[in-house]
Amino acid sequence: MKNNDFMGAGIAAISLAVLFPLYWVYIISTGTFDSGVNYYQTTLEFGFDDVWFILLGVLSIFVYWSLRKVLDNHLGYGAVGIPITIAIIACGVYTFGLAGLDAFMSIFSSQVGLSTHKFILGSQYLIGVGALIVFGIADILIGVLVLKNADHDSAVLKVLAIVMIIQGILELSVFLSPLVIGVFPITLIIMSVIFLTKPQAIEVV
Repeated sequence: MKNNDFMGAGIAAISLAVLFPLYWVYIISTGTFDSGVNYYQTTLEFGFDDVWFILLGVLSIFVYWSLRKVLDNHLGYGAVGIPITIAIIACGVYTFGLAGLDAFMSIFSSQVGLSTHKFILGSQYLIGVGALIVFGIADILIGVLVLKNADHDSAVLKVLAIVMIIQGILELSVFLSPLVIGVFPITLIIMSVIFLTKPQAIEVV
């Protein structure tokens, strides 16, 4: 494998490591979660933050897909492809499901009844919590499988596995999931090291 085979994935992982926490700091600082009214108001507008959210989702899907290619095709960790695929699907549903509902409300909010508004808000909650649980299970499985298959000298893969297990536990708990804002960037930085390093070099670190 050439050094630049996963250059794009490495850059995407580093970009996501910066953009992900900045997005959530921005969302929290704007008071979106201060009250139910504030959150409801955000569902009626499709703006810059929604585009940013979609960008994060697309980058996440690309990074996880690239991780699957590295672990499966180049390092022979075939079984890990299943939970990674599950994580990718969950990310797609989470990203485009929530963004789609926001887009729908921004266009049709004045034309639909109160019951529809309540249904949309309930759907957003279910998608959000459901995705967190699936992310948690998938990340734990990815971490366990990588840890099980990683060569005893592969420090980078071992660290990635441990951090992903921690990340998965936080996501699975739901109420501790805000801590992922700080943990996910660490996961991404480790992934970027893997993307920008030859597999042979990873195995002998």
